[in-house]
Amino acid sequence: PSKSFAFSFYLRQNENRYITVFTWERIPSEANGEASNTFAIAPDWTIEILSPDQSQTKVTQNILRCLKQGTQMGWLIAPEEKTEFIS
Repeated sequence: PSKSFAFSFYLRQNENRYITVFTWERIPSEANGEASNTFAIAPDWTIEILSPDQSQTKVTQNILRCLKQGTQMGWLIAPEEKTEFIS
């Protein structure tokens, strides 16, 4: 059986860029049953998009921190270098 995923996006120009993915069953809910706007858990999948002014080392450390906290997969995408790193 396939899993459904919910996506949480944060993409703003001149800021850190990342996408986090959570499976529906792991999304916290409010007392009224609606999905919470805040998450205190590691995502199932994290995608970091390297911008020209970011340190690749720092962004990689962000991914590794997520993996240590339970994230199942991390991607680092470097558009200017046309490369990606998948862990």
